[in-house]
Amino acid sequence: KFYDQLTFPINNDYGDVVGFSARILRADDKRGKYINTSDTPLFNKSKLLFALDKARRSMGKEKFALICEGQVDAIVLHECGFENTIAPLGTAFTEEHASMINRYTDRVVLCYDGDNAGLAAADKAFKQLTATGLPVKLMHLPDGDDPDTFIKTHGPEKFRTLLESAKDYF
Repeated sequence: KFYDQLTFPINNDYGDVVGFSARILRADDKRGKYINTSDTPLFNKSKLLFALDKARRSMGKEKFALICEGQVDAIVLHECGFENTIAPLGTAFTEEHASMINRYTDRVVLCYDGDNAGLAAADKAFKQLTATGLPVKLMHLPDGDDPDTFIKTHGPEKFRTLLESAKDYF
């Protein structure tokens, strides 16, 4: 079953590989959408953000962090020039995640999937982020789209237009 998953190295914010995550490609697979390295002293998904090591400088330059749901979305966004993009490792967004982001920037735009699960995950992230004092905006993707599918269908410029029109969370 070598070809039924994409595997990504997970780095800490300094760029050291501390674990791995895999995106399951088969819809009939009984495992979750993503599988991660088991927790270790170095790998704790509640304290790591995918692509933070690559995004932290851009987050400072752009003056905001763009947060999406998964690694594939983050990779596609980086490839399209949105280098301030990061993603949690799973649906849980923690107080530790918010504190890490607060060290590198002072604003956040959430770009979660345009479905009920994405909106629910955005609500949870919003609560953690605002508790640290970070202002949060929400980017609305069409229902059923995620950043990857939206860019493949509409292109990076339309994505940028949506990003620029992100509204305050409420």
